[in-house]
Amino acid sequence: MKNMILDTLSDDLFTDRDDWLEYLCKMGTDLGSGVPMMSAAIVGLRRLGKTELFRRAYNSLFFCQDKVVPVFWTFEGKKLINPPFSKKYLENFLRQYFAFRNKAEYKDIFKYDLPQLFDYGLDNDRSEGIGHVIISFSNQMRSDGISEMLSIAINAPRTVAFQNEEKIIVFVDEFQEVVRLEDTDGYNSFCLGMYQEAVESFDCPHVITGSSKSLMLYDILRTGPLYGRFFLKYIEGMDEYFAKDLVYKWCEHFGIRTAEHVAAWTAWKSAGNPYYIQLIVKQAAEMGLHLNTPENLTDVYVASLMHGTIRAELERQVQKFVNEQNNQGIGRELIYHASEYEIISFRQMKEIAGRLDCTFEEVRKMMTDLAWADLWDADSVKGTYFVKLKDPVMNEFLEIWCEEWVQNRSSKSVEAEKLGRYKKKAKQFDWFKGIAVQIYILYMMSKWDNREVDGNKYFGTDRKIVLPKFRWVDNRNLKPESEKEVEIDILGVDAGVDVQWLGECKYWKDKVGLRVVKEFAEERAETGRKVYNLETTVLWFFSRMGFSKNAGAYMKERGILHTDEEELNSLLESFGVSRLPKDL
Repeated sequence: MKNMILDTLSDDLFTDRDDWLEYLCKMGTDLGSGVPMMSAAIVGLRRLGKTELFRRAYNSLFFCQDKVVPVFWTFEGKKLINPPFSKKYLENFLRQYFAFRNKAEYKDIFKYDLPQLFDYGLDNDRSEGIGHVIISFSNQMRSDGISEMLSIAINAPRTVAFQNEEKIIVFVDEFQEVVRLEDTDGYNSFCLGMYQEAVESFDCPHVITGSSKSLMLYDILRTGPLYGRFFLKYIEGMDEYFAKDLVYKWCEHFGIRTAEHVAAWTAWKSAGNPYYIQLIVKQAAEMGLHLNTPENLTDVYVASLMHGTIRAELERQVQKFVNEQNNQGIGRELIYHASEYEIISFRQMKEIAGRLDCTFEEVRKMMTDLAWADLWDADSVKGTYFVKLKDPVMNEFLEIWCEEWVQNRSSKSVEAEKLGRYKKKAKQFDWFKGIAVQIYILYMMSKWDNREVDGNKYFGTDRKIVLPKFRWVDNRNLKPESEKEVEIDILGVDAGVDVQWLGECKYWKDKVGLRVVKEFAEERAETGRKVYNLETTVLWFFSRMGFSKNAGAYMKERGILHTDEEELNSLLESFGVSRLPKDL
């Protein structure tokens, strides 16, 4: 991107977010074409690239069209005290508004402070909306109308859009921080109500992001004055198929080498989080290691968690939660005991309360605080149901943090244990390569479209096979109540009827035998059925080298679909996905 107001990544490193960028830019261009546009909220965990999307959309709309004024504001890193906040918020709007309307002068205008912007507006703009905002705000400044200044600043984009009969789109990053806005006496400014009117205009939609998912959903968007004012969209980690490509791109950027199975593991372990991928590769470069062997990856990943930039970032997030608790010791203990569960509801909260010698309500309040801090996820507006984050890096860091802070273990002993555990994994080359294949399969399954295919050609069966358009595909660790956790390599749930596909992926040097196939069919698949309680389950087993004679007969008898490497490559190609790399 040649023209930039806001700094962004190079185009070479921007990966798998084109649909999101197109959506944001289309909001602006459709608005300019006269399409009424509702405000939108993009909600997701931290570090998924939401800010980068906003910056790119803003730059594009600033330079590539002239009908809609783009405005960008981020709450991140701001000291939220009013009235200074009101002045900065209005200054930001006026600066970007004048710069857009007078692009030949934009570099000079971006240097102006609030008094200079007031003078510029009254001398050069002279529009009804700008004049009204500047004069109203100036009058309230002279009379110390703190609340009125805040209301004028927040509503300035809508006021100008309405009175000037023009279109404005406002991007507000990290919107959840707005609840922390206080006046100089320390009282909350309760400005959510002021935003209600600001975001309702179809001529001045606000697009907001939020990283504290639970706070955004249950305290801001689904209750109070902003309820129903936003079209809600969720953002998740990148598809691991493209996250793998991002590993290659960052390695090239830092001048180091990688390999397909190592890049795939990095994408999988990070759950497609672009921030983690960048920091893992950067850590490798700082250590002078190539990411081309599992052994090197092990050293780099553990170093990132123990004393690298990932640790610094995540520890700051955890410590902020602990510092905000009345009893910091109990706050640490809560993180430790909560880590034993995948889901926490009434029963688990009562168990934790007993261990901590505190009340159920205290535990529920702290779990709600954990969700606000993006350390757990809340699935209930009343704080009665909590789910472990889909963030394996954060979850693993919490284990390390608990061992150090709660169990009082030294960092050196924890690091040695982690390294030992991963070194054992590093010797299992086939396991790393299996993850790479799994990523290819899941991406292909996301493209299925209900077409019927020849079972003999792909799945070792005489019948025709319908490849469903899935609601979602993923790999999951499943744990039925009171049973051990089971890893499911391939899981797809149909969008139309209650059908699920459960798959196993083995990239071994030898054929898979009967024992392994039975374990999949009778243990792993049964776990999937229990957890999702769906009507029909299709079982599918991929083995690079195929299957033993007994295993093949068992699967034919039971109707289990099975595929070898050549059959999979043919299936991948039929959906426009590249064949498995020969050097995998």
